[in-house]
Amino acid sequence: MVRTRRSLLAVLAAGVGAGCAAPVGRSTGVPATGTPGSTGVELRRVTVEPTLAVVYTDVGRVWGEVDRQYVVTSAVPVGEHPPARGGFALETDTKSVEPMDPLNPHVLLDSGTSYRGAPGWIGFSVPKPLNVERATITWPGGARDLSDAAIERLARPPTAFEVHEVSTPASAAPGDDVLLSVTVENVGDVAGRWVGALTRAGPEVVHVAEAAIRMDVPADETRTWEYQKRVPDDLGDRAAAEMTFTLDHRDGRLSRTVAVESESETSDVRT
Repeated sequence: MVRTRRSLLAVLAAGVGAGCAAPVGRSTGVPATGTPGSTGVELRRVTVEPTLAVVYTDVGRVWGEVDRQYVVTSAVPVGEHPPARGGFALETDTKSVEPMDPLNPHVLLDSGTSYRGAPGWIGFSVPKPLNVERATITWPGGARDLSDAAIERLARPPTAFEVHEVSTPASAAPGDDVLLSVTVENVGDVAGRWVGALTRAGPEVVHVAEAAIRMDVPADETRTWEYQKRVPDDLGDRAAAEMTFTLDHRDGRLSRTVAVESESETSDVRT
């Protein structure tokens, strides 16, 4: 079993959380660089996702259908007159795909709000699998090709996963680092990416979407994702509190609660 550690700082630094994909493809055409009256856009990241980790009223959820997949990019306007969202398209060998509805979903857990002339994400919904020789994101005055690796990912059929374990300590003290781990097995016949969304409730917030989880898991193999969250040092007048993590994924939802006390002994809670 391969183990990968992810902390909140790593999630924020990487921009897309655990399982973040590196920039994909190349840009063709030179976007403007901000001269008066110029127009352009910079695509900083392109990924192919089987499911999207989204935020609804501060709660993390996964979104998408098993027979669909999503080409997602982070777009940053350059110049005074950036292209409108409707000017983008995903061009393949056989068809042109318009961007997804910017309000459904609106907020991605690790990419913020949708692009509407300001920095944000642009997504394209395509069938899964999609067998094409090329795919290019285009906009007025520019284009970006998806890499060979992304084209191969588009061609992968859906696979199946099982969540074997979600563990946290049973209790923790103020100032402690709480470690949460998620272990997933790919029980299908092809490699795939498992996506989850993690939400935290307490002790100082009602609930907050904490992290998007992405694990690339080969067929018949298992991967584990780990996440650390520090318990606040000052809980005010409360003698005891709770920190609850809720994991949402395509096949269900699981919660684990950590009791926060002034003095505690920790033990694993497992599925």
